[in-house]
Amino acid sequence: MNQSTSPTGSPLPDDGTSPSEGTSPSSGTPAEQVVGFSTAMAPLIDLAVEHGLDLLGRGLDLQPTVLAVTAEGMRGMWTEPDLTPEDAAGFVGRIEPRPARAVAVFDGGVQTDEGLTPSYFVESFEAGQDMSVRLVVPHDVGHAEEGIAPKVLGEPTLVANGPNPLA
Repeated sequence: MNQSTSPTGSPLPDDGTSPSEGTSPSSGTPAEQVVGFSTAMAPLIDLAVEHGLDLLGRGLDLQPTVLAVTAEGMRGMWTEPDLTPEDAAGFVGRIEPRPARAVAVFDGGVQTDEGLTPSYFVESFEAGQDMSVRLVVPHDVGHAEEGIAPKVLGEPTLVANGPNPLA
């Protein structure tokens, strides 16, 4: 299994601990035991990844970003350059009004046999769920000069569950 690291360089855990305290995905709970996200979360996760790809396509870097939606449909987006994956749950827990769903997205990379693959790290939070869900989404950076847009490479990989302030 590939080693995944957050933008801060800490391993992304798969044992429910924060990234700074975690283990690599290859040394903890098997991925089959990681609880996945609900279908209601998919559009918000997709939006977070599309936001990163859009910025990349315009030659900009993705800053740590949180997207949230309340049960009433109120939406918000916060770009927080100093936000770390370890701080994401706390940030989401302080959003008012309380969101029904939220995601935090960070830029990073995954080490593969071919080298470092650019990836987005997404943590999703959903009201009523016991844990957050952490995903790795590998992507191609594209080549604007050749007219090749950035794109997702394959399917997201579930890597861990974490604390959920919306539980």
